[in-house]
Amino acid sequence: MSVGPDSAYAKGQLPTGLRLVHVTSLPSLERLGPQWRALEATSAVRPTIFQSFDWVSHWCRAFAGPDSKVEISIVAGYRGDELVFLGPWQKAYRRGIHRLVWLTYPMAQYGDVLCKTGEDARIWLEAAFALLKRVGGYDILHLRHVRETSVLHPYAAQHMHDGRLYEKAPWMDYSVFENLEAYDNRLNRSQKKHRKNVRAHMQKLGEIKFEHIRPGPQLNRVLDLALQEKRVWMEENGNVSAVISDLRHDALMKELAQREGGDITIDVTQLSVDGRALSWEVALRYGKKHYCYIISRSNLTKDQSPGRLHFDLNQRRTLEHGYASYDLMSPNDAYKESWSNAFEPVNDYYYPLTFWGQIYGRLYVGRLRPVLRSIYMHIPLSLKRLAAR
Repeated sequence: MSVGPDSAYAKGQLPTGLRLVHVTSLPSLERLGPQWRALEATSAVRPTIFQSFDWVSHWCRAFAGPDSKVEISIVAGYRGDELVFLGPWQKAYRRGIHRLVWLTYPMAQYGDVLCKTGEDARIWLEAAFALLKRVGGYDILHLRHVRETSVLHPYAAQHMHDGRLYEKAPWMDYSVFENLEAYDNRLNRSQKKHRKNVRAHMQKLGEIKFEHIRPGPQLNRVLDLALQEKRVWMEENGNVSAVISDLRHDALMKELAQREGGDITIDVTQLSVDGRALSWEVALRYGKKHYCYIISRSNLTKDQSPGRLHFDLNQRRTLEHGYASYDLMSPNDAYKESWSNAFEPVNDYYYPLTFWGQIYGRLYVGRLRPVLRSIYMHIPLSLKRLAAR
């Protein structure tokens, strides 16, 4: 569906020469590829990996096929024939409410729109939301993990409703380190001693081997092991993840890891001691950013040292390889603090499109959900396990 350049919207008009297209099919998404990639490079805010065409297209082929319940809902904005705006969403159904959430959610850890530098994001967003109202079938936009530096944030903070899930996204900014010595010098004496003791403890257990797993049969075996150990850990700790529990996620990770070319890569590392694999990191890479996507360790050991040493070795490795940052992503769990030197606020926002969306947003998204989240974070582990089941 397309809307002409002079169509009227709830909060004004798109100026002459601008138009919107509503993209709802995989073939239409694929045709966007070249222009989507061009917009990634010219967007006012460089998108995260989760708004890249490479990520979105692979995810949609895995999760939004003809037999899937996933419904793509992308709003594309054009100035003449040039793509200058993208709102990447998908339809999600919950208890009688038709929501729009970020495309590739829940795998997408951050969400944002793309808007070319020099364009007025407010005009495009108002026009996009009005279009979605006209199309019908959507009650509410419920947008999670909106970063403070995102394209969407200025508009969301003023014109959307607050989802009240205030978190921080921790990351290591490598630009402040001239070399590895400077990276090491960020630590105080106590921290340096602790990390030295961690390494010494591991060396007593046997020979330490830290390796990058290259594409091939071994990588698939390592991914299977790392993800299975993560599933066991989550079950034991009363955590629920729609991502980790879905085996299509495993298949997507393998596909991305084995292919050649493209804008994103999967980086898998493994730490072994005395020939026994103890910890893994499954990372995503896009441009000069390294995203610590999944950390997993063997559940046969309760020792936290493998994970700590893994972080240290991999941060040093990514710094040496010229990456600009190491993103540990939200939430800002306590164990991430010593591996970060920067924190970006993230929050949820919602925008009702119908009367029922307004009720759902006010009662659940804006009030009940934050309370339930807080209660869950503080209940005993036994109750978390019961809730997970």
